[in-house]
Amino acid sequence: MFKSFSLGSKIAVAIAIFALGYSISVTLSTMGDLRQSSQLGLLTRESVPGALTMQEARFVFGTTVSKHQDALMTGDSELLDGVTKSNAQVLELLASVQQHQTQLELDAAKSQVALAAVKRFGDEATPLFTAIAEKGIADTDVQQQLTAFNENIALVQKTLLALEKDIEGRLIAGLDEIS
Repeated sequence: MFKSFSLGSKIAVAIAIFALGYSISVTLSTMGDLRQSSQLGLLTRESVPGALTMQEARFVFGTTVSKHQDALMTGDSELLDGVTKSNAQVLELLASVQQHQTQLELDAAKSQVALAAVKRFGDEATPLFTAIAEKGIADTDVQQQLTAFNENIALVQKTLLALEKDIEGRLIAGLDEIS
Protein backbone atom coordinates (compact mmCIF):
# COMPACT_ATOMS: atom_id res chain seq x y z
CA MET A 1 0.00 0.00 0.00
CA PHE A 2 2.78 2.42 0.88
CA LYS A 3 4.52 1.60 -2.45
CA SER A 4 1.67 3.14 -4.43
CA PHE A 5 2.32 6.62 -3.00
CA SER A 6 4.59 8.99 -4.79
CA LEU A 7 7.88 10.10 -3.28
CA GLY A 8 6.40 13.50 -2.36
CA SER A 9 3.51 11.83 -0.55
CA LYS A 10 5.88 9.57 1.36
CA ILE A 11 7.95 12.60 2.44
CA ALA A 12 4.76 14.43 3.49
CA VAL A 13 3.61 11.43 5.60
CA ALA A 14 7.05 11.17 7.24
CA ILE A 15 7.03 14.89 8.04
CA ALA A 16 3.48 14.60 9.42
CA ILE A 17 4.50 11.67 11.65
CA PHE A 18 7.57 13.60 12.81
CA ALA A 19 5.46 16.72 13.52
CA LEU A 20 2.87 14.66 15.45
CA GLY A 21 5.60 13.04 17.56
CA TYR A 22 7.21 16.40 18.20
CA SER A 23 3.85 17.93 19.19
CA ILE A 24 3.16 15.09 21.62
CA SER A 25 6.64 15.43 23.09
CA VAL A 26 6.29 19.20 23.54
CA THR A 27 2.83 18.79 25.11
CA LEU A 28 4.01 16.18 27.60
CA SER A 29 7.05 18.28 28.47
CA THR A 30 4.90 21.37 29.00
CA MET A 31 2.52 19.43 31.23
CA GLY A 32 5.46 18.19 33.31
CA ASP A 33 6.84 21.71 33.56
CA LEU A 34 3.45 23.03 34.72
CA ARG A 35 3.23 20.31 37.38
CA GLN A 36 6.73 21.12 38.58
CA SER A 37 5.97 24.82 38.58
CA SER A 38 2.84 24.23 40.63
CA GLN A 39 4.75 22.03 43.11
CA LEU A 40 7.54 24.59 43.36
CA GLY A 41 4.98 27.34 43.97
CA LEU A 42 3.47 25.35 46.84
CA LEU A 43 6.89 24.76 48.33
CA THR A 44 7.83 28.44 48.15
CA ARG A 45 4.48 29.61 49.50
CA GLU A 46 4.09 27.07 52.30
CA SER A 47 7.02 24.79 53.09
CA VAL A 48 9.92 27.24 53.06
CA PRO A 49 8.14 29.89 55.16
CA GLY A 50 6.80 27.13 57.42
CA ALA A 51 10.27 25.74 58.03
CA LEU A 52 11.65 29.20 58.72
CA THR A 53 8.77 29.97 61.09
CA MET A 54 9.37 26.75 63.02
CA GLN A 55 13.08 27.54 63.30
CA GLU A 56 12.19 30.98 64.61
CA ALA A 57 9.68 29.49 67.08
CA ARG A 58 12.33 27.13 68.44
CA PHE A 59 14.86 29.96 68.73
CA VAL A 60 12.41 32.33 70.43
CA PHE A 61 11.30 29.59 72.82
CA GLY A 62 14.92 28.93 73.73
CA THR A 63 15.35 32.64 74.40
CA THR A 64 12.17 32.62 76.49
CA VAL A 65 13.48 29.77 78.63
CA SER A 66 16.80 31.59 79.08
CA LYS A 67 14.99 34.76 80.15
CA HIS A 68 12.97 32.79 82.67
CA GLN A 69 16.08 31.12 84.04
CA ASP A 70 17.74 34.54 84.33
CA ALA A 71 14.70 35.81 86.26
CA LEU A 72 14.86 32.82 88.60
CA MET A 73 18.60 33.20 89.18
CA THR A 74 18.56 36.94 89.75
CA GLY A 75 15.18 37.20 91.47
CA ASP A 76 14.33 40.10 89.16
CA SER A 77 10.57 40.02 88.54
CA GLU A 78 10.88 42.65 85.81
CA LEU A 79 12.49 40.02 83.58
CA LEU A 80 9.18 38.16 83.59
CA ASP A 81 7.72 40.79 81.24
CA GLY A 82 10.25 39.69 78.63
CA VAL A 83 9.30 36.06 79.26
CA THR A 84 5.63 36.85 78.72
CA LYS A 85 6.31 38.80 75.52
CA SER A 86 8.61 36.12 74.11
CA ASN A 87 6.13 33.39 74.96
CA ALA A 88 3.37 35.33 73.20
CA GLN A 89 5.61 35.56 70.14
CA VAL A 90 6.11 31.77 70.15
CA LEU A 91 2.33 31.30 70.35
CA GLU A 92 1.87 33.66 67.37
CA LEU A 93 4.46 31.77 65.34
CA LEU A 94 2.80 28.43 66.12
CA ALA A 95 -0.61 29.85 65.23
CA SER A 96 0.84 30.99 61.92
CA VAL A 97 2.14 27.49 61.19
CA GLN A 98 -1.19 25.95 62.23
CA GLN A 99 -3.02 28.08 59.68
CA HIS A 100 -1.07 26.27 56.98
CA GLN A 101 -0.87 22.81 58.52
CA THR A 102 -3.05 21.23 55.80
CA GLN A 103 -0.81 22.51 53.01
CA LEU A 104 2.28 21.60 55.02
CA GLU A 105 0.84 18.14 55.69
CA LEU A 106 1.51 18.50 59.41
CA ASP A 107 0.27 16.23 62.13
CA ALA A 108 -2.45 18.34 63.77
CA ALA A 109 -2.00 16.50 67.07
CA LYS A 110 1.69 17.50 67.27
CA SER A 111 0.94 21.15 66.65
CA GLN A 112 -1.85 21.06 69.28
CA VAL A 113 0.53 19.49 71.81
CA ALA A 114 3.14 22.16 71.08
CA LEU A 115 0.61 24.97 71.37
CA ALA A 116 -0.81 23.63 74.64
CA ALA A 117 2.65 23.10 76.14
CA VAL A 118 3.77 26.62 75.21
CA LYS A 119 0.59 28.03 76.76
CA ARG A 120 1.23 25.96 79.89
CA PHE A 121 4.79 27.33 80.04
CA GLY A 122 3.41 30.87 79.95
CA ASP A 123 0.77 30.09 82.55
CA GLU A 124 3.26 28.49 84.95
CA ALA A 125 6.27 30.81 84.53
CA THR A 126 5.14 33.60 86.86
CA PRO A 127 3.59 31.36 89.57
CA LEU A 128 6.80 29.31 89.69
CA PHE A 129 8.88 32.47 90.03
CA THR A 130 6.60 33.68 92.84
CA ALA A 131 6.73 30.31 94.63
CA ILE A 132 10.52 30.25 94.52
CA ALA A 133 10.69 33.85 95.75
CA GLU A 134 8.29 33.17 98.63
CA LYS A 135 9.15 29.62 99.70
CA GLY A 136 12.67 29.13 98.39
CA ILE A 137 14.00 26.54 95.98
CA ALA A 138 14.41 23.90 98.71
CA ASP A 139 10.66 23.63 99.38
CA THR A 140 9.27 20.26 98.22
CA ASP A 141 6.21 21.80 96.58
CA VAL A 142 8.45 24.18 94.68
CA GLN A 143 10.69 21.28 93.68
CA GLN A 144 7.67 19.43 92.27
CA GLN A 145 6.54 22.53 90.40
CA LEU A 146 10.02 23.04 89.05
CA THR A 147 10.28 19.42 87.91
CA ALA A 148 6.91 19.59 86.13
CA PHE A 149 7.91 22.94 84.61
CA ASN A 150 11.19 21.53 83.28
CA GLU A 151 9.39 18.47 81.89
CA ASN A 152 7.04 20.81 80.05
CA ILE A 153 10.02 22.73 78.64
CA ALA A 154 11.48 19.45 77.36
CA LEU A 155 8.10 18.55 75.80
CA VAL A 156 7.91 21.91 74.02
CA GLN A 157 11.46 21.62 72.70
CA LYS A 158 10.89 18.04 71.53
CA THR A 159 7.58 18.87 69.85
CA LEU A 160 8.88 22.02 68.16
CA LEU A 161 11.86 20.09 66.83
CA ALA A 162 9.57 17.30 65.57
CA LEU A 163 7.34 19.81 63.78
CA GLU A 164 10.37 21.50 62.25
CA LYS A 165 11.69 18.15 61.03
CA ASP A 166 8.26 17.28 59.58
CA ILE A 167 8.17 20.52 57.60
CA GLU A 168 11.76 20.10 56.45
CA GLY A 169 10.97 16.52 55.43
CA ARG A 170 8.00 17.74 53.40
CA LEU A 171 10.21 20.37 51.78
CA ILE A 172 12.88 17.84 50.86
CA ALA A 173 10.29 15.37 49.55
CA GLY A 174 8.73 18.14 47.46
CA LEU A 175 12.07 19.11 46.01
CA ASP A 176 12.82 15.44 45.26
CA GLU A 177 9.49 15.18 43.41
CA ILE A 178 10.45 18.11 41.22
CA SER A 179 13.86 16.82 40.22
